[in-house]
Amino acid sequence: MGLWEPGLEAKEGRTAMTKSNILKKAASRDDGVQIIRSDKGQPLYAVMPWRDYQRLTAVDSETAKLIAAGLSARRDEAYPEEIARRLARGDVPLKVIREWRGLTQAELSERCGVDAQYISQIERGTRNAGRKVVAMLAETLKVSRDILMNL
Repeated sequence: MGLWEPGLEAKEGRTAMTKSNILKKAASRDDGVQIIRSDKGQPLYAVMPWRDYQRLTAVDSETAKLIAAGLSARRDEAYPEEIARRLARGDVPLKVIREWRGLTQAELSERCGVDAQYISQIERGTRNAGRKVVAMLAETLKVSRDILMNL
């Protein structure tokens, strides 16, 4: 069950999970971390102080290795350290993976049958890619669609 969102329970047939129920289920610890639990007491989410989150996600080689290991454990693609570092930093996945595969925008567009300007717009964030284009890009770049889904 996710965090509270108005009308979510009606849309998905879930039991009501109000903000007050979530707060009741959140257990504070001395380190400032809160654990949000399900009705059965299973941990669902961890909420932590922002400074701890920033430290945890700071891009360094150890973090990049952990991210790659986590992706691998989930049976997602494993990327070289530099690629994992760039993805963790928030660089545009399409551009990162295209460059990793050694392709120019023109080469990628030719292989996918889309305009190079379209690829450029996606990488700059001025245009979104549709499902069909994401599927073609993922196939061409030999990655799962998931890594490219938010384009």
